[in-house]
Amino acid sequence: MPSVFYSGDHPALTTGFGTVAYYLTSGLHKLGWSVEAFGALALEGSVPAGLFPFPVKEMPVAMPYGEQILGDELVRCKPDIVLLNNEHRTLGTWAAIAREALGPDVPLLAYRGAAVDEMPAHDVRLFGLVDRNIAYTEFAGRAIEKMSGQECDVVPHGLNHQLFKPPTARERQEVRQSLGWDEKTFGVLYISRNRPNKKHHRVMRALARLKQDGVENVRCCFHCRPVVSETFKLPGGAEIPGGFDLPEIAAKLDVTDLVSFTGGLEDETRGVHQVLGRWVEDRLVVPDLTMAQLYGAADLYIHPSDLETFGLPLVEAMACGTPVAHPESCAVRREVCGDAAYRMPTVRIKAWPEDWEMQKLTDESIARSIDHFRAMRDDRPEALEAWRQRGIRWVGQYNWERATAGMHKILTSWVEKA
Repeated sequence: MPSVFYSGDHPALTTGFGTVAYYLTSGLHKLGWSVEAFGALALEGSVPAGLFPFPVKEMPVAMPYGEQILGDELVRCKPDIVLLNNEHRTLGTWAAIAREALGPDVPLLAYRGAAVDEMPAHDVRLFGLVDRNIAYTEFAGRAIEKMSGQECDVVPHGLNHQLFKPPTARERQEVRQSLGWDEKTFGVLYISRNRPNKKHHRVMRALARLKQDGVENVRCCFHCRPVVSETFKLPGGAEIPGGFDLPEIAAKLDVTDLVSFTGGLEDETRGVHQVLGRWVEDRLVVPDLTMAQLYGAADLYIHPSDLETFGLPLVEAMACGTPVAHPESCAVRREVCGDAAYRMPTVRIKAWPEDWEMQKLTDESIARSIDHFRAMRDDRPEALEAWRQRGIRWVGQYNWERATAGMHKILTSWVEKA
């Protein structure tokens, strides 16, 4: 039985990385791999015994303690192969630790995304710390090959079709009632962590614009932690916000009556957690509303961030029969969603001080896109239904069994060569 050491977010977390960790590690275990997982756990309390059919080691958030534990665990496990999955610079740190702990003979693979095809030289060098890069998308694969000069495999994320599927009319109505949406309400949903790059404030400014224009029946549910007070420290010592006080922003824009918050991805439900429940201190309990229920209740799912490395909520929403809108400038989302999602127009601007050009999504574009689908629902319901069916058909290509099989094939080939 070959052994794999997986390091990323903890498979009990409801982040995108945590969801991927759960399905890949569980899938590899079913295919005969001996799995040990090592992940960051940002929840109070430990994982209940027996929650996963393989050992899961928790990494404290505080560094460098977690780095020391990672090195010690690698030495203890002596795996046949290591698979890393997280954001780019974290992967660089973990790869260096793994190489020092295990030496050059144990294959080291990185499962990663890329939202752009150009990076600073010091970031490009991080691609070379592993034996093989595996990309989430074809775009990322081409970008990594271009930047690193190394070949790159591609294994797209999957989708749990048993969990994410269109609701019945009664199920949808019950969830909308719990959100305070009546039959006239045009319900918009955005699911993302409360981070500056996720652009929740853009959606709020778009709602304010619609309100000024006399559009009265649009409401938006944000599935995120409403208030994030933590800060990130930059290498030079400066600190930047880790998130925002979103209710305060809503109040300043006079849209408090148009928005609601249903909790955070750190403690709400996605994927496996829709079966197991959500965290309350050190216990998993039945969730109040699952992400699938939220998707199914919405008239439109909107994803305004400029860049993404995949975008699991996009395919999850389409699987639940909800039309999706995203910025037209994001190549990754164009690939992941194809023509099954609406592309919100962006504008080209020059960014100071480098004077380089980039595409940005404006408040006006978000507002017009929301109103486009609102009018479609009210005046051309058959056109809205066509968007729903197009999305459902498109995401049929995504499943976790296919993703796991692809990863199994790649890992097996490297173990056999080692």
